[in-house]
Amino acid sequence: MSSPASSFLPTCSRKRLSDIPTFPSTSSQELNTLLTTLRKNVFFPSTLTSGQRGLLYRKTQHHHLLGDDPIVVQRGNPPEPFTLLPLNQLYDEPNTKVSFWKILSLMKEPVDWQIWPGLLEGWIGSHRKIPQSWYERLIRQAGEAGQGGIILECLKRTKKTGLRADEVPVVRAALWIGFERAIQSSWSEEGLNKAIKHVENVLHLIEDPNHIRRESKKPMVNAKTGEILDPRMRPEIWGVGMALSATRLNKFPDSSEQKGDIERVNNFAKRVIATWESFKDLEVKAGEDPIAANEKLKPVAPLWFGMRMVEKLNNIDQTSQKTITEILHQQVEPTVSNARDSIQATGKDLRGTARYQILLSIIEG
Repeated sequence: MSSPASSFLPTCSRKRLSDIPTFPSTSSQELNTLLTTLRKNVFFPSTLTSGQRGLLYRKTQHHHLLGDDPIVVQRGNPPEPFTLLPLNQLYDEPNTKVSFWKILSLMKEPVDWQIWPGLLEGWIGSHRKIPQSWYERLIRQAGEAGQGGIILECLKRTKKTGLRADEVPVVRAALWIGFERAIQSSWSEEGLNKAIKHVENVLHLIEDPNHIRRESKKPMVNAKTGEILDPRMRPEIWGVGMALSATRLNKFPDSSEQKGDIERVNNFAKRVIATWESFKDLEVKAGEDPIAANEKLKPVAPLWFGMRMVEKLNNIDQTSQKTITEILHQQVEPTVSNARDSIQATGKDLRGTARYQILLSIIEG
């Protein structure tokens, strides 16, 4: 009869081995220690069978791990040795929620952000759930830190990281990084070039088969509110590409990208018009609740900005430009005005108005 330890022999593995993420050294010893603990006490045990995990977690089995001959198994590619030691799930496994927010608070240097693709893969591979709101906060903070490339990497590895471009709030947050790049560069040509490239990468992903929202798995419409949930069917999504391309056309008319930007603006404008029906979800009525108004103004402000930029151009498709201008004055500007009035009544400077003020300064500058 085989001993419990024999179940760790490679020939007896009953579960496909998972790669355990490795991490670069970060700027914080506290962060390095937490990542090491996650690897040993969360990610590694998830690669074992239920019987093998029993040796780690059951006190009655711990004597098998505390003998003179430690049990060492190989995991990862290239193989890495892990010594099996008794674990108490309550005390030894870092809580996912606490760890997520702690790690996010420890992001100080560019090298620190490199851990996120592997970290998310580790949690998802260990069957930990990452709520959408956590992803949104991660995206926003990465954008503010100039680390949009890490978010793109996480999106490209969607099957392992769980970060998908089929949720409207996630896509909005990822696209706003493009504006962050332009703003951080003081709207320089180089900054706009990087911003547009980032936005085009995100917009490409929402039509990638690995990201497309499918009705068989997720609803396309909110049954209670009627809100359109597919990012591909929302004008504020395509409006970001239109806005940044139109901005480069206005600010740098002699750019080598002029011809490409004319095509981009025309194509994005047509997508905005084609999906305009779902703008009803973002309309703000007079006297609307300021919190709701702020949530709507955040995605509407970039769309409004893009339409104002399109209105200034004289070398794009006139039919689309006329339609965009009509929509701007008849629907978008009243919504922006109503949202600002509702928010200003609170006396607070919320994120929606902050975005609006930043973009207004570019139009008036």
